[in-house]
Amino acid sequence: MKNDLSLYPRDVLVAILDNVNAFVCVMDAQTDKVIFLNKFMREAFGFRESDSYIGSICYELLQGRTTRCEDCPIFKLRENPDEPVIWQQVELKLNNAVFHKTAMLIDLPEGKKAHLEYGFDITGMVNAKDAIEMNSTIWESVPIGFVLFDENLKFIDCNNKMTEIFGVEKQDLLDNLPDFHPEYQSDGEYSSVKQKELLRRAINGEFIKTEWLYTLPNREAVPCEVTICRTKRSDKWIGIAYTYDLREQKQMSEQIGYQSKLISELSIIAVRLLRADASGLGDSLSDSMGIIANSIKTDRISIWKRAVVRGATEYKLIHKWTGPYGYQPESPETGGYLYPYPYSWEETLLTADNINSPVSNLSKFEQELLMPLNIKSILVIPLFLQDDFWGFISFEDCTKERRFSKEEIRILRSAGIMMISTVNRCEYELEMRKAVEHTELMLDSVPLGCQLWDENLNLIDCNHAAVKLFGFRNKREFLEQFEIRSFPKYQPDGRRSSEKSVVNLKKAFETGRLRTEWVYQLLDGTPLPTEITLVRIQSNSNFIVAVYNHDLRDIRKLESEAEKSFYDSLTAIPNRRYFDENIEQIINTLSRSNAVLSLIMVDIDFYKKYNDSYGHAKGDTCLKTIAAALSDTLTDKSDFVARYGGEEFVIVLPYTHEAEVVKLAQKLLDNIMSLNIPHESSDIADCVTLSLGVATGKVTESHTSNDFIEAADKMLYKSKNSGRNRFFHTVMED
Repeated sequence: MKNDLSLYPRDVLVAILDNVNAFVCVMDAQTDKVIFLNKFMREAFGFRESDSYIGSICYELLQGRTTRCEDCPIFKLRENPDEPVIWQQVELKLNNAVFHKTAMLIDLPEGKKAHLEYGFDITGMVNAKDAIEMNSTIWESVPIGFVLFDENLKFIDCNNKMTEIFGVEKQDLLDNLPDFHPEYQSDGEYSSVKQKELLRRAINGEFIKTEWLYTLPNREAVPCEVTICRTKRSDKWIGIAYTYDLREQKQMSEQIGYQSKLISELSIIAVRLLRADASGLGDSLSDSMGIIANSIKTDRISIWKRAVVRGATEYKLIHKWTGPYGYQPESPETGGYLYPYPYSWEETLLTADNINSPVSNLSKFEQELLMPLNIKSILVIPLFLQDDFWGFISFEDCTKERRFSKEEIRILRSAGIMMISTVNRCEYELEMRKAVEHTELMLDSVPLGCQLWDENLNLIDCNHAAVKLFGFRNKREFLEQFEIRSFPKYQPDGRRSSEKSVVNLKKAFETGRLRTEWVYQLLDGTPLPTEITLVRIQSNSNFIVAVYNHDLRDIRKLESEAEKSFYDSLTAIPNRRYFDENIEQIINTLSRSNAVLSLIMVDIDFYKKYNDSYGHAKGDTCLKTIAAALSDTLTDKSDFVARYGGEEFVIVLPYTHEAEVVKLAQKLLDNIMSLNIPHESSDIADCVTLSLGVATGKVTESHTSNDFIEAADKMLYKSKNSGRNRFFHTVMED
């Protein structure tokens, strides 16, 4: 049925439309001239009833345009006159209010048509929906498991992270959570009794943080850190127990504590990898692989990453280390098959099993692939992140047949995980299925500091954990002062914190996520090293970035302790312990190919007289200057100088022949003389000088480190008895 305005007097129609709580606008369908605006619309656009707006072009009057908008509904109405057009529109002139609008053609007298538009303000409804979606997506990005319980201590809900930890369906977990406890906790208390006590204390208002032991259906122990608190919902208290799986952390601690020698090596690797940036990552991986290769006596190590490209499995070589026997010709990669590794191995690796065998025990096909590459034994260890197959690390022995022990595999798996751990947290994506009440609960109570930033790079929210981490009194103070008081002027790389923060946020908005290290400062100015994870979250048509903060102070402490254990505190060069632990590995490696080793024992001439004349402070300065000069003289990456004891140093030079070491020894004497360190009490010169003893030779299986040390020490003794400030050298017998 068509609409006809002529059926009603104009004053009646005007009275009706002026009292409608909606925008009403009528235009001539042919000329676009305004025929009528109701009271609601006149007031919104600032027109008075007496204003001469009647007859104005609609888009000039209401939008300030010179041409009609491309999305104007009149185009659709002219194509389908009997079909109303319905849409939503943001009115920029009305503070971005959102209107639900309808347009239609109505009949006028004399066969004319009018274009009628009316709209209702739905801004409040849209904002409410946006808030729910925003809160829900925030909850989805929180990387931690939780379970909810009511005032009767009954478990009523949990998130998917909890079901991932235990490998069961949600309802099974809620109904049978006590079955996932051992009979006793580590403190000797009954699990069932202690659990009820902790839940009751939390529901009564106490904030609880403790360690808790679960067991999986396969009886595997799962150590966790549990935080329990309560929140108000619908006039009732709801309890929340957050669960953080500590298995990886516990496993790493056990591995590091396994043996003192392995602690030192893994600690060195961890320090180097944690300090590496993109430009130095290759060197850090090479150094780490070299340490591993020396400890387990292997010749080639490779890291490969798995990817599925257009439905086919491919592997990318991330990094490779090769020793003297590890030469490998360049080999092409093909889709679905990676030379030289048999594709069938992937089935074994996907089950978390290893390939560990002498090549002679493998199939004929596998032998044909590996033997031309001089591989005698091979170990391939799969690497998983968040239970997903990431790739593998391979270790190849080119000199003898062997099977790697369980102890070696355990150590090597840990080292491999260390090397790929930079991608670990980037793969966190949690599924969330609850509404705004649960989301707000998580944002305010989760024990992981989080800040939210909008697309204009404004800080818009934070959680209570962030307030507590940085020491602010409340959330309001945090939002007002965080950027002022918690950002140091510069980051460790020399860039301004304010500028680098903008770069990080923009990159997160562009790429979706970013993980990097960042140094904040506490309110008293104390540095706070952290690892920050920036996650882009879509909320309706807008984006925000959530920044999660992981406190690195404990890790930095471990780095410092690991570094101190191998370096001399005075001279900052490797110490005697470092020399003792590395010289045997070097001897073993070189003996396999009868390679050459040179060793130089260094002694400062009349150092006791120097100390007596100038004092111990000057003596310490002299030691540091000599150590730096010795280190600066070395050019090869595998060479190193260590403080052997007191005023003695030792220089280790793998693959350095007699002619080369003789030149180096003379250069060392000349360099120290050129420093011209005054030494008035010296019997041979008016400055500090050195005496050297040099031993060179091919390393055989019968040689030990003591053979080279004793030979070099004899030459040192000869230099000192022959007048000092000189060197003598000897060539070891094969």
